Amino acid sequence: MNNFTNHDLRVLKRRHINTIIDFHSLDESLNDPDIYPETSNDIRLTVLDQDTTYSTITPEEFHRLSHSNGFAYKQMMNTYRRLITDEFSQQAYRQFFDYLLNQDDGAILFHCTKGKDRTGIATALFFLAVGIDKKTIFQDYLLTDTYNHEQTEVELERMVERGEDDDDIDNVKHFLLTDRNYLENAFAAMDEIAGSPQAYLKKIPWP
Repeated sequence: MNNFTNHDLRVLKRRHINTIIDFHSLDESLNDPDIYPETSNDIRLTVLDQDTTYSTITPEEFHRLSHSNGFAYKQMMNTYRRLITDEFSQQAYRQFFDYLLNQDDGAILFHCTKGKDRTGIATALFFLAVGIDKKTIFQDYLLTDTYNHEQTEVELERMVERGEDDDDIDNVKHFLLTDRNYLENAFAAMDEIAGSPQAYLKKIPWP
């Protein structure tokens, strides 16, 4: 939403989107602030106390990370588990549900950077709460790559043009793309904590 145009803002108004929930960290919000209609209520609801999705990482920052093959995959698997098990994340998602339950006027738009990790878990929890089946939840999650395809290809092509090594490119792919295993890891964490995803929504000791 940091690149929204006047046309985009008019679309939001026509769809009566009166509340916008931003899952970014404070640093992300300051670097890429939302552009939203003056009539909308913009809420920053940080889901991770540290952005381990590396969604806005620069090439320079990335080179300071581990370059070993598989680093990003392991990082993302851990992140999806943290989104379910970490008390900080649980509290943020509880607040998210409070906003959903108490929205009396208009609709809510919620987002992060790529719309797949923090937003992906929020959507999965929301779908579970209203009875959407797991197969459909995963199909919806994987659609992210379809809509992000053009931007993702541009970023990867730039890495190739700069002569980045194969391990770096592979790691960036794992940060940029969805992976069924990521979401499966989140569902496994819900099973571990409460016995099932549905029970997680009901029995988790929300802060």
